[in-house]
Amino acid sequence: MTMINWTYCQINFQILDDGRGYSDANGLSNRQMWIRFIAQSENKTIRKSVKLPIHTTSGTPLAPDKNNLAQKQVLVELIDQLKWDGWEEVDSGGAEWWQVRLRRETPFQEPEKLKPKLRNFLPAVMLAITIILFALAGLSTFDGLNTYRHYTREDLNLSTSSASPQVEQMVVINFNSRELDPLQDMLPADLAAEDPADAKTVVWINCDTESNWRGSTTDCEATVIDWPNQQILDEKLIEGEFTLHPEDEPQSEPTEYRNDQAILDYLTRLPRK
Repeated sequence: MTMINWTYCQINFQILDDGRGYSDANGLSNRQMWIRFIAQSENKTIRKSVKLPIHTTSGTPLAPDKNNLAQKQVLVELIDQLKWDGWEEVDSGGAEWWQVRLRRETPFQEPEKLKPKLRNFLPAVMLAITIILFALAGLSTFDGLNTYRHYTREDLNLSTSSASPQVEQMVVINFNSRELDPLQDMLPADLAAEDPADAKTVVWINCDTESNWRGSTTDCEATVIDWPNQQILDEKLIEGEFTLHPEDEPQSEPTEYRNDQAILDYLTRLPRK
């Protein structure tokens, strides 16, 4: 009988605020607070739901409300996303209504093989590694290794169109990574380009994160381009909200909290040809 190894995750919740301090006896009236659900596996956060405002009336516990239809809906959406990733629900053992447990099969990993000693060949090995690194550094800038790199060439002479922006099927490019942005998979089917490597409308998403020990703010600039005519159709700055760092995540680097829903709303409202 074949034994299956499972990886488990559980949905918890977080309470976030806008970073302002207390100002009255009740301690909550001067703060805007939100709640969101997070899926965690082995102390790592693997998915998060959208944020929802939460009442901060004195005496009201800051916890998920089973009677709040919006909270139940975003929880269902988070579970659906996890199922799309291959997770399946399991019995939660009488836990709270939001403490859903899921599992998925752990991929098989080959046992690590013993590495041969390179002591006697160290000079030759170091030379070979140096040559390979230089070769890879040169190849990494070659457009053929990245289907979408031609969309982010900084020497493009883009002109600004004076006409009202009208977009066609588009491709969304993360200008920092020079790759497809995750928003591409969130576009409606009639707006996403069938072949992202040959799109008529290109959108650059260029984000900047300001972070301190308490939290981060990420602002993103969306640049909409008529690619065949090399014209900028529209530009918009989508400002992010200050978000506290989760306690379970190390903060060695700034954490990016983009307002993806606002960016998506902006793109879907653009006039279309």
